[in-house]
Amino acid sequence: MITQRVHAISLATWVVMALCVAAAACAPRAARISLHDPRLPLDARRWLADAEDEVAIAAVGLDEAQIGMDEAREFRRYAESLRWPGGGSNASQRLDRMVEERLSLARLEIDLANQRIALARANLVKARAETAVRHDIADYNLEPITAASDEARARLDQLAQEVEHQRAALDEATSQFWEAYGAFARSNNGNNVLWTWEEEHVIHH
Repeated sequence: MITQRVHAISLATWVVMALCVAAAACAPRAARISLHDPRLPLDARRWLADAEDEVAIAAVGLDEAQIGMDEAREFRRYAESLRWPGGGSNASQRLDRMVEERLSLARLEIDLANQRIALARANLVKARAETAVRHDIADYNLEPITAASDEARARLDQLAQEVEHQRAALDEATSQFWEAYGAFARSNNGNNVLWTWEEEHVIHH
């Protein structure tokens, strides 16, 4: 099962990366510079290598975000399988809201991870172009390249704020659920509907 999940995540990441490449076709571009180019000093080679590494690191972040989505969906399936005495009253409704808030957060975290990839790619283009110009390897109009990087950063900052707001919404929904669940348990002779899940999982990280 774990192997299947890894394969599914890898496939999803490949698809997203392919879409990013397609979208980047219309964006400013700069030819790749060999890290072994003798015209480059050591610090320039390190700068380019770091920029390339950031793209790979961002791709790993997308895998992690997809795992978070898989876990949120797994928890939704669990929540839907619960059988509440008397319908669960307010507690089941609060649980539904918590589930939806968690799914919303997972979706935003995937958007954020995708945008980190977009920014890393834009920064890599910028690093290659600036290096080429600085060391007389090629000539580029740096203005649109820098603008593309700045726009990617601005979008990332916006998504990061949305993620923080959604985390606050999830925290609030989680607190409200546990309050309602406590009242439910007290009115049902300590009935612990979540006992199995609490033993095997963490409801909210």
